[in-house]
Amino acid sequence: MMRCALTFILSFVGLGGVMLLRAASAQAPVKEVMVYNGDLSLSPYQLKLGGWGSGVAQEVEEVYYPKAAGIKSIKLTTDGPYGGMRLDLGDGGEPLDITPFLKDGHVLLRVLFPSTAQAGTGGIGSGGFPGGPIGGGVGNLGGGGFPGGGIPGMPGGVGSGGTAQPRERKVFKNVRVVFYLERGAVGVDKWKVNFNDVDDRGWTTVDVPFSAMKASPGAGGRVKRILIAGDAFTSFWVGQIKLVVDHGPLNVRVLANGQPAHGAKLKVDEDIEFVAEVDYGVADVLVLWDFDEKDNVDERFTDERTRGLRVKRKFGNADEFKVTVTVIDLRNKKPPLTVQVDVRVG
Repeated sequence: MMRCALTFILSFVGLGGVMLLRAASAQAPVKEVMVYNGDLSLSPYQLKLGGWGSGVAQEVEEVYYPKAAGIKSIKLTTDGPYGGMRLDLGDGGEPLDITPFLKDGHVLLRVLFPSTAQAGTGGIGSGGFPGGPIGGGVGNLGGGGFPGGGIPGMPGGVGSGGTAQPRERKVFKNVRVVFYLERGAVGVDKWKVNFNDVDDRGWTTVDVPFSAMKASPGAGGRVKRILIAGDAFTSFWVGQIKLVVDHGPLNVRVLANGQPAHGAKLKVDEDIEFVAEVDYGVADVLVLWDFDEKDNVDERFTDERTRGLRVKRKFGNADEFKVTVTVIDLRNKKPPLTVQVDVRVG
């Protein structure tokens, strides 16, 4: 039986202990395929968005995932496990093969949930959603969906009929994801969302490994359709969907003006761009920089410390400096990594 995993990502900030290494080299790049990145037109798969069953899905500009290339998101109103969104992959686009991800791959979704998704209060016609209120109930979409559409060859469910009246929003706990292939399908009916795993902008990462999924007999071939739904009547936004193979621990390579930073010779009063090339897999990372000459890593955020994959620094005097880079998995699933490199300024 084919098994696989899907990942939705939620981020939160938490600093753990720091492991200090004198040097590190990056592994081979993590295998990653971006399916949706903030704009349907950016995808090479000729994506076509639509509702599934009694669900509703549309691309909007009211909110977007800050780390995505585009400035849009998919607003999904789900009516339960058999009503949600579908992404059809066009025959003229690039083929998407999930076979390389089945062993140790993940599907990651960056998702923004309204606060009411957990509270179970208020009707769908009430406010409380970022970017403005959502009006009206969800009507039946007719032939566009798959009522009762479980994974082929597996038990299905009863399609929901829709309603024109506001309904009470229930507590949201799980997502359902199905990949329809040229032959059969692969999917997971229930994957619990960790609502405590949220970044400072409210985005959640739902991380589902392919190993948690089941496949119908003989499933295989390129992906033709992706279905996403929830287990309660609510709406949320999907800002990013990608497939990732995680190779293991964090690794980082530090560059200065495009060259390896260790031993680099830099000029006084020159703007230098430092870049951290991070092999992070399914982690959601925070990169911290310390340009103090001292050997120790200061845990406090000072003027000598900044954050991001790319930073600029100017040295005012000739000397040898230690540049310290600390990479932290915001989801606390991988040990933090700290690397020091020596640069010469003259």
